[in-house]
Amino acid sequence: MNLNKILKRVVNIGVFLIPFIPLVVTSTFFFPYISGKNFLFRIIVEIIFGTWAILAIRNKDYRPKFSWVFVSVASFVAIIGIADLFGANPLKSFWSNFERMEGWITLIHLLGYFLVVGTVLNTQKLWTKFFNTVIGVSMIVGGYGILQLLNVLPINQGGVRLDATFGNATYLAIYMVFNIFLAMMFLVRKLNDRYKKGEKIFSFNWIDLFYSFAILVQFFILYHTATRGAILGLIGGMIVAFVLFIIFDEKGGILRKISLYKLAVLLILIFGFFAVKNTDMIKSSPVLSRIASISINEATSARFPVWNMALKGFKEKPILGWGQENFNYVFNKNYEPKMYNQEQWFDRAHNIFLDWLVAGGFLGLLSYLSIFFVAMFFLWRKNESKIESKKNKFGDDFVLSDKVLLTGLFSAYLFNNIFVFDNIMSYILFFSLLGYIHTFSACEKKENDKPINVHNDWMKGVGATFVLILTLFSIYFFNVRGMMVGANMINALKEASKSESSIGFFEKALNYGYLGRPEVREQLIQTTASYATANIDLNLKQKFFDLASGEMTKQIQEDSENARYEVFLGVFFNRYRVYDNAITHLERALVLSPNKQSTMFELGAAYLNKNEREKALVLLKNAFELDKSYLDARKVYAVAAIYNGEDKLTEELLVPEFKTVLVPDEMIIKAYFDTNQFGKVISIEREEIPKNPTNIQNRLYLISSYLKLGRPSEAINEVEKAIEAVPAYKEQGEKVITEIRSGLYK
Repeated sequence: MNLNKILKRVVNIGVFLIPFIPLVVTSTFFFPYISGKNFLFRIIVEIIFGTWAILAIRNKDYRPKFSWVFVSVASFVAIIGIADLFGANPLKSFWSNFERMEGWITLIHLLGYFLVVGTVLNTQKLWTKFFNTVIGVSMIVGGYGILQLLNVLPINQGGVRLDATFGNATYLAIYMVFNIFLAMMFLVRKLNDRYKKGEKIFSFNWIDLFYSFAILVQFFILYHTATRGAILGLIGGMIVAFVLFIIFDEKGGILRKISLYKLAVLLILIFGFFAVKNTDMIKSSPVLSRIASISINEATSARFPVWNMALKGFKEKPILGWGQENFNYVFNKNYEPKMYNQEQWFDRAHNIFLDWLVAGGFLGLLSYLSIFFVAMFFLWRKNESKIESKKNKFGDDFVLSDKVLLTGLFSAYLFNNIFVFDNIMSYILFFSLLGYIHTFSACEKKENDKPINVHNDWMKGVGATFVLILTLFSIYFFNVRGMMVGANMINALKEASKSESSIGFFEKALNYGYLGRPEVREQLIQTTASYATANIDLNLKQKFFDLASGEMTKQIQEDSENARYEVFLGVFFNRYRVYDNAITHLERALVLSPNKQSTMFELGAAYLNKNEREKALVLLKNAFELDKSYLDARKVYAVAAIYNGEDKLTEELLVPEFKTVLVPDEMIIKAYFDTNQFGKVISIEREEIPKNPTNIQNRLYLISSYLKLGRPSEAINEVEKAIEAVPAYKEQGEKVITEIRSGLYK
C-alpha cells in the first residue's frame, strides 16, 4: 500500500469517528458532557486536517475546490474572527470556557472539518455511509435514553426530561431532529426510486425497516426530551417539507399523494391538540403540558427581556458587535430588574440570531444567514454546467426528496435556534450537511488551469514535516493543556474535604493557559468561601484565603468590566467579614450592573455588618423600588428598616403582604434579635417551632431571647425541649443548661 492510500485511510477513519462523539462522557473533566466531546472533536479534526494537508500536497485531486458554500462558511468564520479580535474580551472570545467550549477556536476547527469532509467524501456512496453511521449512532444514544426512561440509568439533569449522553435535554432534542430528517431522506429516496421503477413501494426489507425503526426511536426520544423548540421545529420542518413535495413533485407522484395525506393529518392533530390542551389528559403529561403551557406571558417573563437586552447591546456596537462569549457584558449592563427570579448570569441571548448579532454585529449575522441562503440556492438550483460524470460524482442535481427534506431540516433547525443556541453536535451535523452540499456544488478546474504541483520529493517531505509538527503542536496547545486544567480542577473539587491536597490541585490547574482558568478561580473562591466557618487548620485556611483572593483579584484585573467577578470577590470578603473589601468590590459591581437586586442585597448586608445602616436603608429601598413585586426585595428592605428603627416603615412594608410584622423569616428574626426586640422574636418562634420542631436555629433564637429578657427558667425549659426533639443536641444542650444555672448568662 502506497503512502497516499495510507493517508487517505487515516483521514477516512477520522471522519467516520466523528459521528461517535455523542457517546463520549468524561467524568474526569469539568462539565463531563461537554468538554470531552469538544476535546475529542478538536483532536480528530487536527489529525485528519493535518493528514489531509499532506495528502493534498502529494495529490492535487485532494485539494479543496471552489464553491460559494465554502466562501460563505469561510467568510462567516473570518468576520467573526475580526469581531472577536476587536471585541470586549478577545482572549475569552477565542478560548471560550468549559461550560460552552465554543469561541473562535471551535469555529476554525469546524471550518477545517468542513474542508476535509467536503473534499474526501467525494462520492454519493461515501456520504451515504457517513450519514448512515450518524443515524446508527443516534440509535445507540436513543437506547441510552430508553434506559433512562426505564430508570435503569439516571437522567443527568434531573426531572423527567431525557438527556442521554448529552447531559442536556435541549442538546439531545436537536440532535434527534437532525437524525429524523436524515433517516427520512434515505427512506423516502428508496421508496421514490421503487415507485419510479414501477416496483412495489413497501418491500419491508432490512433497509426500510432500519430507517423506519430509527425514525420511531428518534421521535420517541425527542418527545421525551420535552423540548418545545425542537418539537415545534420538527413539526414546522415537516409542514415545510409536505408543502414543497406538493408543489414540486410531478403530477400524480407518490410523494405528492403521501404529503397531501400527511399534511392533512398533521394539521388535524395540531388543531385537535389546541382544542383539548386544557383537559386533564394533556395536563397529566409532562411533555404535552409543557407544549400546552407555551404563552406570551411565559416569553415575556423570560425570553423577551433577554432579547431586549441583546438588541440594546447591538445598538451600542452595530457593525462588528462585542465578540463571541461576551454577551454577559451586555446582559449585566442592561439587566432588567423584572428578571429577579431568572438566571442572574446569562451568557447567551437564547436566540441564535440575536447571539450572532451581539457577537458579530450586523456583519456577523449577515454572514451567518448567508450560509443558509447559499446552501439553499445550490441545493435547489438546476445544474446547467453539464460536467462529465467522472468529474461530478453526483450527476446533475440532488434528487427532489433530498432537496425537500434538507430544506425541512434547515427550517426545523432555524426554528429551534430561535429559542436556544448551538452545541458541538448540532454544529457538527450542520457543517456536515454544508460539506455535503459543497461537494456537490464545488466547481472543477478547467482543463487549461494549471494546478500547483509539487514534483520534488524533498519539497514534499519538508511540507509533510512542517504539517506534522504543526499538528502535534496544535494537539498540545489547543487540547492537552485544557484537559489538564479540567482534570486538576475535578481532583481539587473531589479533594475539597481533604483541604491540604485540594489546594495543590487548584494550584496545578491554574498553571495551564487560559482555557478554564476563570472557572478554576470561581471554583476556588467558592470552595474557600465555604471554609469561612469551617473547623479546619487556621494556617491552611489562610493559605486558601490568600490564594483565592489573590487569584480572583488577578481575574478582575484581566477582565475589569465583568461584574460577575466583582460580585464573587465581594461575597467572598463578606463571608470572611472583611467588610471594607467587600464593599469596594460590590460597589464596583453595581457600577457595571446598576439594576441587579441580588448585588444590592449583598452590598446592603455588608453595610449593615459594618454598622452603616443608613446607607443600607437607601440602597435597599432602591432595590425594592426597581420592582415592587419582588418579595425578597420587600423583606430585605424591611430588615434595613428594622435596623434603622423605622417601625412605621417596617409595618408599611410587611403588613400589606404578610398581614403582620411578625414574619417567620430568618433575616427578619435576626434583625429583631440584633435590635433587642426579643418579645417579637419569642412571638414568632413560639408559632414556628411546633411547625418545624427539629430546627435548632429557631430554638436557639427563642432560648437566647428568654436569656436576654432575664427569664432563665423558661430558657432551660426550651433547651430541654430542644434535646428531646433533636437528640444530637443533647451534649451541647446539657452544657448550656449547666452554664445557665451557674449564672454565666446573667
